[in-house]
Amino acid sequence: MFMRKVLALGAVALLVGVSINSFAAQSATGQLNVTAKLVSGIAIEQTKIMAFGDIVLPNKSGVKETATADGQMTVYGSPGGAVKVTWPAKAEITSGRDSLDVSVVTTNGGKSDVKDNLDKDGQLPVDVTGTIKDLTHDTAAGDYSGTLTFTAAYQ
Repeated sequence: MFMRKVLALGAVALLVGVSINSFAAQSATGQLNVTAKLVSGIAIEQTKIMAFGDIVLPNKSGVKETATADGQMTVYGSPGGAVKVTWPAKAEITSGRDSLDVSVVTTNGGKSDVKDNLDKDGQLPVDVTGTIKDLTHDTAAGDYSGTLTFTAAYQ
């Protein structure tokens, strides 16, 4: 009887040991998907200067003139890429201590930003119109200049 108990306990111990060892020997594998989309770098440059040319100021009081000029920036990047181009709605041009405000909006839409896709060659021209309002006989004559910063980013 004692021998049977010892054999029974030994068999139980053997089964427990085999079960523990069989769990420890098991392993599992899984897969992690890895993706990357490489796009061309993005650049933006002036392709047409906004030149107002010679503006003739009014010669009498109470008269206000407005001047307009067109310019163009072009975005370069990944063909078909979605981009957003932004710029301040106003720029300041100066001549010495004198300054004038130029409002700058899209030529066709009157906005100060563009959301669009680059064409098959990876380009997007952005046509803008600048306006100088309220030029009077008191406006200081001079050679005015300034810059306006455009920013382009993938969306």
